[in-house]
Amino acid sequence: MEPRNVAQTDQAREPAFLELVYLQYKRLMFSIAGRYTGSLDDQADIVGEALVRMAEQEERLRAVDERVLTAYIAAMVRNTAINYLRHRGVIKRHEQVSWEEMGDTEPSPTLSPEETVLRAERRDWVRQIWQRLSPGDRLLLEGKYILELTDRELAATLGCGAASIRMKLTRARRRALREMEKEGDDYAE
Repeated sequence: MEPRNVAQTDQAREPAFLELVYLQYKRLMFSIAGRYTGSLDDQADIVGEALVRMAEQEERLRAVDERVLTAYIAAMVRNTAINYLRHRGVIKRHEQVSWEEMGDTEPSPTLSPEETVLRAERRDWVRQIWQRLSPGDRLLLEGKYILELTDRELAATLGCGAASIRMKLTRARRRALREMEKEGDDYAE
């Protein structure tokens, strides 16, 4: 049997800080998540995501008193629930309407036949320009404007710094605008 370090033995017996937080505040976290969704699976996902985010702040959280910690946990779970539901809604909207389906939509009864034709032409025009953009530009623009991802989420997706996302988006928008101008400025307004 190998001799063990005393600190390692004590550390192995001592529950992790976040485990203690979870055990102490589990009811509060699930209660707050339950205000936003009735699904226990979604509540568990929200609480889990909140704990992951709290792990990033663990050293700072160890130093605060219990009232501040309770308020922080409540705010973290609330914000995580809101972001979770917002992101899920964006994904559902994105899944519901694809570029292929957009061409097959029925004309709106409130639009005149001319307006219906103009909308279909504009949709085709945007689709053509979209096809000519690089995959990176499409990913950036789709993430920002269709999926409504934050700069931080885009940076994580692309594996770059959050500070560089704004410049990358600016450049992608400029390239898209140039493609629009090449095609003609009938719809570029």
